Amino acid sequence: MAGGEAAESLLHKADPGARRNLLLVVLAGAAVLYALYWWFQGYTEDLPMVSDQNLRDSTQDVIDEFVRVLYGAACLLAILAAYWFRLAQTIASAAQYPLPQMRLFHDMRILRGEAKRKYVRRMRYSAGIALALALLLLGAAVEMPLSVVRQHPALFQQGAAAARKP
Repeated sequence: MAGGEAAESLLHKADPGARRNLLLVVLAGAAVLYALYWWFQGYTEDLPMVSDQNLRDSTQDVIDEFVRVLYGAACLLAILAAYWFRLAQTIASAAQYPLPQMRLFHDMRILRGEAKRKYVRRMRYSAGIALALALLLLGAAVEMPLSVVRQHPALFQQGAAAARKP
């Protein structure tokens, strides 16, 4: 029986409230993504494409919205990277992970010593990857509109639509 108690003390038990909160966050996130999908689907169906000016304006509107999505995703990844860097610092300075007061949504083995240091390293690597992806998305948000203009110069030249009209 003593072996079972020792094994129990190596686990940090899950909190049922944290599980419910995680489920609510996941459901809310899925609802937000579906709402964005539904909105963008309706938005693209109602874009006017009758004239060259309408085509240029509609294309510019879609590019602008896509760039906003890229900026938003980059900000979220940067926030995640900052959180992971901060959490890695907290874990590195603590005696164990998870911290005794943490509310977890799943049972977790308590990490100390070398296992904790490996976890901190993985978390820092993950944070670095998230930051690199955020920077990549920022670069794409800046480059994408310029690339579209380079690929379709006739569409975005101001005098091009007026010159083609009979």
